Amino acid sequence: MHPVSGDGGDSVVEGDHHLHLPHLPHGEHRAHHAHPGLRWIIVKVAIFTALSVVITSIVVTSLLDLDVHPTHNYSAIFADAAGLQPGDTVRIAGVEVGKVAGVSLINGGPLCGHTGTGCARISFSLDNTQHATTTSTATIHFENLLGQRYLAILPGSPGGATLRSGGVIPLSQVNELSESIIDVFSGESSTVSSLVSETASITNNLADRQAVLNGLLTSLASLLNAVGVHDTQVGQLIGNFDTLVRGLASSKTQLGSAISNLSTLTTTVGNLLDQTAVPFHQDFVALVGATKSLENNQGAINSLLQGFPGLINAVAKIGSDGSWVNAYICNLTVNLSGPPLNISLVPGATFPTYPADITLGGLIGGGPTAIGNQAVHTESCS
Repeated sequence: MHPVSGDGGDSVVEGDHHLHLPHLPHGEHRAHHAHPGLRWIIVKVAIFTALSVVITSIVVTSLLDLDVHPTHNYSAIFADAAGLQPGDTVRIAGVEVGKVAGVSLINGGPLCGHTGTGCARISFSLDNTQHATTTSTATIHFENLLGQRYLAILPGSPGGATLRSGGVIPLSQVNELSESIIDVFSGESSTVSSLVSETASITNNLADRQAVLNGLLTSLASLLNAVGVHDTQVGQLIGNFDTLVRGLASSKTQLGSAISNLSTLTTTVGNLLDQTAVPFHQDFVALVGATKSLENNQGAINSLLQGFPGLINAVAKIGSDGSWVNAYICNLTVNLSGPPLNISLVPGATFPTYPADITLGGLIGGGPTAIGNQAVHTESCS
């Protein structure tokens, strides 16, 4: 392909064919082939790369627990540094202030106290806000029950000078792990003895009840076998319980309303009881008084009840002849203001003197005929 120039425009020769391009002003071909969005793409790629580097650095720093703060580096000599690993924490007064950088072996020498045996060098770093002194001591402690350790830096006796960076805490100023364990149990011998004794007692009790434990395990095995045989029923039970729970869940609105109504009912009953407490107490006191009154008048009540059959018999006689009452008034006294007015209903007799045994017959008109049925009435009015 060869470009060919002419007055009418540009042409491209490809083999035996000619491609004619329209004539463009000077510099317009270059603008036609430029990419205006390329710069923005480069900017976005640069921003993405920078963010990726920052995020990756943060993740790596977090995973590796890297300390990016300025630090002071020190070393401590131990006869035994078992369990302490690079990356373990360094604490002062229980606060983390640094990391263990490494653990290395020293094959004898002055640092090991000329004992002829090796010792361990613990390299560690402290934040630049903390300093070890020439009297500082180092101790290895347990950090948790999993056996992880940490290095504790103690201030030591006062008056020590600041230890320069790279300084060494000698073997004479370290407390071994065994000593820290002894310190933990120091003064607690009675507690440890009691713990051991109780543990032995529990073990003996379990041994003495071996037959009971065997029976329990056998019964448990039988129970599990029974449950296994009825696994279908157990599954149905669980399914039905699930259905019940779902039904309750679907009716939660009604249950909530019922509980609210029950609360309202309880409040109403409580208010009612509060309002009727005093009247109820008064009624109860009155009932007690009435009961005592009945008890005190028991003789009169017995007399009334004993005379009640005669009263009923007399009432039956009065109304035995029909739908009227056969009654005779023997005397009528009307009390007015002043002297009483006595009206005698018996001819020829005045109150309070009556003739004995006044016969009802012949009182009115002097006739011999008795008034009323003398077979069912009294013969005299007295």
